[in-house]
Amino acid sequence: LNSSAVGSADLVGGEIVVPDNSLGGPSPCVPGAVKPEVVAPGNVPVVRAQSPTTAVVAGRSGAFTSWAAPGATGSIALLKGLNPAASSSDLKGALFGTAVDLDPPGLDNRSGAGFIDLVAAAERVGGLGGVSLEVTVVRWDSTAPALIIELFNGGPEAFPGGMALLRESGGPLLASGSAPAIASRARSLIRFPGVELAERSLTLSIVSDGARLDFVLSSSRTTLTTVQLEDGALTFSLDASGRIGRVAGVPGFGFLDGDWLAGGGLLFGLGDLVSDGAYVDVQSRPSLKTNPIGSDTDWSGESQLSAANRARLQLTDRRALQPLGAQVNETIDLVTIGDTAAYIIIEATLDFSTLAGAPLAGLLLDWDFAGRDSVAWDDAIGASVMTAADSSGPWVALTTAGRSPTTSAAIPLGSVSGGRYVLGSGVLGGRAFPDSEKGRLMRLGGALVSTSAVEDWAQLVSLGPLEPGASVTFLVAVGVTMDAMRAALDSARKATGGLDPDAEPVATGLQLLPPFPNPFDPTAGGRIKLPFLVGREGGTVQSVLEIYTISGRFVYRENRPITPSETITPFEWDGIDGAGKPAATGVYGYILRVGPESRFGKFVVLK
Repeated sequence: LNSSAVGSADLVGGEIVVPDNSLGGPSPCVPGAVKPEVVAPGNVPVVRAQSPTTAVVAGRSGAFTSWAAPGATGSIALLKGLNPAASSSDLKGALFGTAVDLDPPGLDNRSGAGFIDLVAAAERVGGLGGVSLEVTVVRWDSTAPALIIELFNGGPEAFPGGMALLRESGGPLLASGSAPAIASRARSLIRFPGVELAERSLTLSIVSDGARLDFVLSSSRTTLTTVQLEDGALTFSLDASGRIGRVAGVPGFGFLDGDWLAGGGLLFGLGDLVSDGAYVDVQSRPSLKTNPIGSDTDWSGESQLSAANRARLQLTDRRALQPLGAQVNETIDLVTIGDTAAYIIIEATLDFSTLAGAPLAGLLLDWDFAGRDSVAWDDAIGASVMTAADSSGPWVALTTAGRSPTTSAAIPLGSVSGGRYVLGSGVLGGRAFPDSEKGRLMRLGGALVSTSAVEDWAQLVSLGPLEPGASVTFLVAVGVTMDAMRAALDSARKATGGLDPDAEPVATGLQLLPPFPNPFDPTAGGRIKLPFLVGREGGTVQSVLEIYTISGRFVYRENRPITPSETITPFEWDGIDGAGKPAATGVYGYILRVGPESRFGKFVVLK
């Protein structure tokens, strides 16, 4: 798991290619892992003896991994020499993260992250410049008040300090101050009193020893730096890689004398492909998703701005093993209500203009309460509710705003023994939690109520299908009691406009999902499921299923109202027609109508 594989590369006709003798993944050791991580030059000079004391270079060898692997190892050693303070993760991240991508694009089982670029990797670890400054956090401190900028020196040499100048990009000087001295691999803050954080492009200039370095703050790249939002007694952690909770920082969700949110994050899925920062299983231990270039999630932070209780993030999924081309602008607001309740509003605008299809967005939350967890869908408030199994609290509700959740699921993570999940006890117990499983849960939902079979549970709600540029809003409400939680959820809905019960019912984006099982044998006592997705706004929407033989003879009809607070479950058919007779073997067609939209599908009855 922790070893890296290196493939070989050769220069053919001016193009870098991976020869056929350089093998690749997928790896049988870690589900979803890409192998090799990178490729390196695979040929070396062929040296021939000319005399007992001299030799000549007689051409070059063929490209072999036996030469490429030590080349990559030597590169790591060189990077460590340039920056002795760099960790192994820093070194691998620098070498793999700066590799030149080869065809096919992105991470793949032919060339991994690409062909190593040692100069770029050396610059990444700060070895060539001595001092390597990076802006990692920009936030507004309302108590000061002041604009606070955090600088990180990733280089091996100390930054001596200098002058800091802040201006609107292309505009006049707004403020000036001192840039403090920063030791190697250390951080420090610059404060600009009275400068407010606003939706504008700012330029920070650092002047020191006659040199000048400019940072464009509105688009500066972020690291995995944690952002901690605070409002009253509540502290909430998130980072620029789409993670929330303790996986992003401590406390993950500090409130009511507890820290219960172990992890979670935004999921974005199309079919069996999902970009996320949620859990997978690694050697039966709870772990974050890990891909070969050392990042912890599929999301890559492009920029972040944060105030005391609000953060704005820009994310892309280009770190994913199979990127969907998703671009996310995410805003998180944190609000406390007295000392007994609070809520979080997470709004995400999704751009996926390059995708062929309408994906879904979901939010997964893994809360850890004392003892066993309990999850249940509550029709009365239209939310997934989670608390301790003995109902001792605290209470948490997860739902969406504006549109009701398309699907919901209580996800069994597993039972923990000795720090490991018990084999077979949940999605983390003895098997992977792959994208295909996450995609299925987002499309079809899952069990709405937890059981005593496992101890550790998570909750998931999803919304979609989504059109390009669509916005989704997730609401998280927490309270010391169930009533306090409901009050917080009501406040969150009012803050976001909520669901208007008097609005005209609307159904949009109807999609049929594949029937299962298909073929279908009604004599086996089963039922065929005919799942679908649809967005809903306003009041109750009517849905109608009609089944016909392939020749057009009517067989079966079912009506079902879909309320705004209801999660969508598939239509089912037991193979008995409207006259009470078993359906014959053959091909059947079905029409599903939801509101003004209709779709047609087919399945096979095979006895």
